[in-house]
Amino acid sequence: DPHSLFMVLTLSGKNMVRTRVLCRKIRAQFPHAKVYVGCWGLEEDAKGVREKLTGSGVDGVGVTFAETRELLNSAA
Repeated sequence: DPHSLFMVLTLSGKNMVRTRVLCRKIRAQFPHAKVYVGCWGLEEDAKGVREKLTGSGVDGVGVTFAETRELLNSAA
């Protein structure tokens, strides 16, 4: 469904590999869906987190709750 949206949340940088693998699997299964990730608590490495996740097929990354909310609002 082209109107599908997935939201993946992580609160720890330790789970970044798992998060990237999950996003790749979602993208492979649902190529037209929007995939967003909230990586709350990782503000100090926001640029690196975004680069890694967008390379995994993610459409948007929020490193704070407010930023993630804005991503979802813009997707609606």
